[in-house]
Amino acid sequence: MPKLERLAALGVDVAVLCESPLLDPRAPGTVPDDQASWVSAGELPKKGVAIAGLTTKVTGLDARSAGRWTVAAATSGGPAVLGVWSAPSDAGAAAYSAQVVRSLDAYADLLTAGEMIVAGDFNIGQHIPAREARDWTLKARARWESLGLVSAYHAFTGEPFGSATTATYYHRRKQDQPFHIDYVLVPADRLSSLRGVDIGTYDDWVASRRSDHVPVIIDLDW
Repeated sequence: MPKLERLAALGVDVAVLCESPLLDPRAPGTVPDDQASWVSAGELPKKGVAIAGLTTKVTGLDARSAGRWTVAAATSGGPAVLGVWSAPSDAGAAAYSAQVVRSLDAYADLLTAGEMIVAGDFNIGQHIPAREARDWTLKARARWESLGLVSAYHAFTGEPFGSATTATYYHRRKQDQPFHIDYVLVPADRLSSLRGVDIGTYDDWVASRRSDHVPVIIDLDW
């Protein structure tokens, strides 16, 4: 089953897709007109970041100076969504954190107003066995918390930041190389409306060759 169909089968309304094609890969007519929406950004036709409306219409917001792989969209009846794939040309670890911060800074007005959530592959976090977040990750976290955002996974599970027990990425698809580097950030004052957080499994997504990442899925009333 293709990845988008698999997400739709899980009941996902809106998906942030990293390393995705810039054009909607769904065949014309396969998605109702009120849902057939796809907003993307990037420099490579087959490798960008996209926000896909699966049951909810998404409409692109004005692009801001946030980096090559950052995209924002409004949703019908819900929050705006900022999709971030941190993939700077400088591959140093601190550069990934800086890219995340630039993306947050570009949309700081919407974020501080509590009108937007953020999701994507930040490429920063922790190696699960190490149970430690490095300094550059903590800098990015400090910035999103200053904007009133929290990691939905950490808030819902109660696990301390830097001590996540569930992986979102498996380096080189190896089950013994688990990392937590993908996030959904939600306004702290919306936590009472957070109904659930689910992370996909290695067998379903990685062993099946769908991806080296697994989805982070949140259930949030808005």
